[in-house]
Amino acid sequence: MNYTQMKCKASNAVFDMIPSFEGSIYHYCPDEAAKGIIINSTLRFTDRRFQTDPDEAVFPLTVCSDNVDKLIDIAYFNDLAVGIKFLDCFKMECESRIKMPYSKGFYTFQSCYSTAYKFDSLWREFARDGGYRFEFYSKDLLNKLRLRNRDSEQRIMHGLVIYDESKQVALMKDLIDKFLTPDFYMYIERDYKRLDRPTLHELIIDRIMLLGTFMVKPRYRKELEYKIVLDLHKDSVESEFSTIYNEQKTFKRCSYSKPIPYGDVDFVPCALKGVTVEKDEELAERKQSLLHWGENHFTDVWDKINIEADKCAFS
Repeated sequence: MNYTQMKCKASNAVFDMIPSFEGSIYHYCPDEAAKGIIINSTLRFTDRRFQTDPDEAVFPLTVCSDNVDKLIDIAYFNDLAVGIKFLDCFKMECESRIKMPYSKGFYTFQSCYSTAYKFDSLWREFARDGGYRFEFYSKDLLNKLRLRNRDSEQRIMHGLVIYDESKQVALMKDLIDKFLTPDFYMYIERDYKRLDRPTLHELIIDRIMLLGTFMVKPRYRKELEYKIVLDLHKDSVESEFSTIYNEQKTFKRCSYSKPIPYGDVDFVPCALKGVTVEKDEELAERKQSLLHWGENHFTDVWDKINIEADKCAFS
């Protein structure tokens, strides 16, 4: 296995590192998004660069920077000068990304869910003024996503969001250790002795950023968030991955927000298990809308989809 193949193998290991979850996942959304889900049989994956909390992108990099001495064992380097240069490059790259997280063209698209059936804050935030809660079974949904222009099954990540910082650091270290192996050492020593601008530390931080899409600051709603993430990063060290979307669109969360890029990902209608509306008195009207919207894709599966009202939802 040559150096490039080794880097690809270590880099792709990140796709299997997130804690998995098998069970019902719930997607809360307003009327317009719900209409798109049913009419087009697609899920909206939004550009992570335009998320509600911009600090969420910086957080995993800050954790990495604060714990770099725990993450990288200087004893790995037989040549101390090589170790010092690698650490210096790693720290500088990390600090640079904290200031400009997406300066290197790194970006991901994500679709967010909850593993909790009842979540008043999500009704308020994402399903205000008459929203919907869609229930999918996680394994069925993942098996039935149709990723456009897909070049590899490994370009998709999914699992539970991680809140515990000790677990976050442990995952980062596990990832870095996949690069700092005896097989890598000869190449690392060569690059960090001879090259003016070695790049392995940049690739490692790219992967940490991807892993970091599942890492947030501790919150009261622990272990309730679930994400599906599509990696659209193009890295010249490996190879250029084809874009998953044929086209990108934009939407606004509210009238005063900036346009947010997103892409539609197809799913098979039978992956949908249930739809809940916020208010009981609107159930009949909403059910008629759903049946009308879904006449092209969902006709054969509506009898298996539970449509109900959440009488206890926030209102």
